[in-house]
Amino acid sequence: MGYTLLMETREELYTEEEILALERKLRAGRISLALFAAAALTACVVLCCLTGPENAVRMEGTVIAISTLAGWFVLYRLRFGLRERKLEIGHARMLRAGPGERMEGRPELTGAEMRIRGSIRFCPVVLRGEGGERRLRVIASRADALRREDIDAVYAVNGFIAGIGARR
Repeated sequence: MGYTLLMETREELYTEEEILALERKLRAGRISLALFAAAALTACVVLCCLTGPENAVRMEGTVIAISTLAGWFVLYRLRFGLRERKLEIGHARMLRAGPGERMEGRPELTGAEMRIRGSIRFCPVVLRGEGGERRLRVIASRADALRREDIDAVYAVNGFIAGIGARR
């Protein structure tokens, strides 16, 4: 009479190295935006220095166009690019630091991507197991990790999936 021991591996959706990589990308994005804004300001100063009586109207229009377009671009990138990455980093740190709860079952993505107002994008998940169904969420950038077939448990922190348990 024998028995088999099933080994389970735990895989975190965010490792410390991935969080550090996201922070480096965020820092690089901020630096590139600062350089872009400085270049636009320098261009405006140079154009102001080149202004004379014969081209004043054209230079004024050019300076206004450059500063307006550069400002819109910087604000757009801050709002829709860097802010979301910063929020994801904060959320990932919360998931790593929080007390996780192991839940048995098979996770299934149940709907389209949603957004918490003023915060991160997430996908709703239903965990189907012996104890019934539980509704959880996963950060949208990590939803593909739940599509694997060998997942039989998840680790959740505050209703968000922080890790997965898979059979070997």
